[in-house]
Amino acid sequence: MQQKSVSQQSLTINASQNDSVTLINSPEGMWDFSGQRAVEGQLFDVWHNSALSQGDPLGDVLIEQTVHVRLQ
Repeated sequence: MQQKSVSQQSLTINASQNDSVTLINSPEGMWDFSGQRAVEGQLFDVWHNSALSQGDPLGDVLIEQTVHVRLQ
């Protein structure tokens, strides 16, 4: 699984179709699906952590759509 940062400083996760990512909720912040974003022609699901304001890209994780997301 590869991870990289894009110009908006959101973490992006590219992976194979059978890969999964676990986002862990905590008292400080909860993860929530907040939409989709295209980066260099590729569509990502955007998950945002409530510890940061909705408009702050540092609170976003962009996950390739083929990746299974688990919430804990």
